[in-house]
Amino acid sequence: MLQLDESKSRFFANITHEFRTPLTLILSPVETLLSELNQTPYGERLVLVERNARQLLGLVNQLMDLARLDAQQMTLSLVLGRPDVVVSQLLERFAVAAITAHIDLTYQLNETSLYWFDADKLERIVSNLVANALKFTPSTPQQPGRVTVTLHGQDGLNLTIADTGIGLAADHLTHLFERFYQVEESAGPQPTGTGIGLALVKELVDLQQGTIRVESQPGQGTTFRVWLPYQPVTDSVTMAPAADAGVAVDAAGSTQEEMTPEEPAPNEQSADSPPAEPAVVLLVEDNEDMAQFITASLPPSYTLHRAADGLAGLEQARQLLPDLIISDVMMPRMDGYQLCQQLKADASTDHIPVILLTAKVSMDSRMQGLQLGADEYLTKPFHVTELRLRVRNLLVTQRRLGEKIRAELHSPETSSEPVHPFVQSLYRILDTHLDDASFGAEELATQANLSRMQLYRKLKALVGLAASDFIREYRLKQSVALLQQGLSVSQTAYAVGFDNPSYFGQCFREQFGQPPSRFITRFV
Repeated sequence: MLQLDESKSRFFANITHEFRTPLTLILSPVETLLSELNQTPYGERLVLVERNARQLLGLVNQLMDLARLDAQQMTLSLVLGRPDVVVSQLLERFAVAAITAHIDLTYQLNETSLYWFDADKLERIVSNLVANALKFTPSTPQQPGRVTVTLHGQDGLNLTIADTGIGLAADHLTHLFERFYQVEESAGPQPTGTGIGLALVKELVDLQQGTIRVESQPGQGTTFRVWLPYQPVTDSVTMAPAADAGVAVDAAGSTQEEMTPEEPAPNEQSADSPPAEPAVVLLVEDNEDMAQFITASLPPSYTLHRAADGLAGLEQARQLLPDLIISDVMMPRMDGYQLCQQLKADASTDHIPVILLTAKVSMDSRMQGLQLGADEYLTKPFHVTELRLRVRNLLVTQRRLGEKIRAELHSPETSSEPVHPFVQSLYRILDTHLDDASFGAEELATQANLSRMQLYRKLKALVGLAASDFIREYRLKQSVALLQQGLSVSQTAYAVGFDNPSYFGQCFREQFGQPPSRFITRFV
């Protein structure tokens, strides 16, 4: 039976991946078009496309959640925060939909304590119940409907969601939380549903050992009452500041964003911002449409290479040594997890930032990717703006690291700050051959277990220096300490691998802006 559940879970994971990829190719372009055409006659139609695509995505995620619950793969993830803030922020996402539907959505609370609670599952419970209440509450400008959300603490956390909707007869209430159960009324058309959302709510409540009750009368509305065994935190040592409430939320598999309309994301750069710097990016993606879309979404200053699966991506990564890799997870021959693991285990490629782009939204999948060394983990559908920003930020971080290492080399002062582990390993190799003038780039590459070209490309990516320049600048950096110990310029030159003291003096002056003799007279 357990094997069958695991097979079902894998099946739904694969199906989810197949759905989320085309949905990404719908939602991401629509998001971009909305930012450009929102104030035109096309804006309203694009909002309709986006809203329905997100609704479809929400249904896919709910099916995946049910499969994970069946396979007992869904676990609790407690965070310290304020549930009232989490619920408030979630209800803000429904505000526009409520106003459009002429429904008065109100939030009442008398609980502002800190709790240890599963914020992700609380969000999904509230999101499904509020969406359900809005859906089944008919209203007009003359007769607006009302949905009231109440939160209070009493022997746990109590959540009530009441509406003035169509209500249900008693014979339906006993089946309301059954999967795929749909109410069929003969008296006129009624809103329909999939029968997934309430079933998922019930199982999420049960998972947390809580309770859920429903009260309803035809034509008078429905009230859901949820009790969750969360306890407030009273120990002042463990209390977080109120301003941080909810910031530690892990949105593993969260469907709240997929279920509600969002405002188009702003452009990450203004017209006055400098263009993106040139970079070599390797895209590992087996879906042709997705690959073309990502390629078109990135700045034209990037040089893009594409591999169709993880194995081809690994080969290209070792040849190109790109500045950054974007990889899908589910691919033939070698998946993104295996690719990331291989890249981070290889001395020639372990410095390359990796973004995993996948339909696997569970926390376990995220943790697996991050534990294997991924620098970022984005789930489909993704926001184009977010992808651009994460790519840019990783490239900027890499560039700043190189600038920091070069600045340290160009300073006569000794720094105690750690440098990149690979650069530190090269320093150790050079220290053992410091006085050997014949020890150059070829020898350094051999001792670092790299080819000369791999060493060149890796140093260029990390430090912005060719191997020969890196060796010379490190020798000069080490010469400062010898001069300060009282060695003459000639003695120091030979001790750090320079055959010609005059050339040593010239290089020293270029690197530090002062002649080496200045350090002798200053410190001896």
